[in-house]
Amino acid sequence: MALLVCSAYAAQIASGPLLGDSSMSEVKIWIQTDSVAECVVSYWEVDNPAELFRTHPLVSSKRENFIVHCVADKVRSGTEYGYAVELDGKEIPIVFPEGYAEQGRIPLRFKTPEKWRHRLDNNGTPPEFRVAAGSCANIVQEGYGWEEPKYLGGDYRIFESIYEKRPDLMIWLGDNIYLGEEDWTSRTGFFRRYDHFRKQPYLRALNATAHHYAIWDDHDYGPNNSGESFGIRTSLWRCLSSIG
Repeated sequence: MALLVCSAYAAQIASGPLLGDSSMSEVKIWIQTDSVAECVVSYWEVDNPAELFRTHPLVSSKRENFIVHCVADKVRSGTEYGYAVELDGKEIPIVFPEGYAEQGRIPLRFKTPEKWRHRLDNNGTPPEFRVAAGSCANIVQEGYGWEEPKYLGGDYRIFESIYEKRPDLMIWLGDNIYLGEEDWTSRTGFFRRYDHFRKQPYLRALNATAHHYAIWDDHDYGPNNSGESFGIRTSLWRCLSSIG
């Protein structure tokens, strides 16, 4: 007797999309799914929505913590694009968290840098852009087993306030998360703590509309005040390079 088990479960976005590096030729879009899925980002020029482009399909895997880096490589400099995320051929709407003042879907946008150095019409003046910066973004975790006094985390609506300023990019200046003792010695621990941070719903709109750049401080990879003397720092960097 044969038993056939079928699952109707469809993969969803666990966190993201998050905009990474933006250049005149390509833009990285980071996505994490909750199970194996084929990921594609479709995108279009805001001023010409009829022409649709698609990133190369990538399949998320357990080994890489279900994270993929989709690359929009058919872009032009100084151009604003709308985009959408598809999992297994189905578009996944990205919505504001419950309680946000503007309910509904987040308007997904990215913009490529302008060519300005040799332009005559602006006398070689660089274009204006808006930068947000921050650090020490601890997200309190229920039952987490290390010293987490309340002043290290709390009301995360500040991320929505930053989003409302419409920054072009966000610079994370270190201590972007706070690893605990059970985290910094294993790939599993790293994944677990970074997952907890990136799933914070108040980050959703900022992640999806500003380009993000980060540097490390001690808590991003190890104990307080750790540095090159922290022996497993290099191996942990290799781990993070696949999930960052």
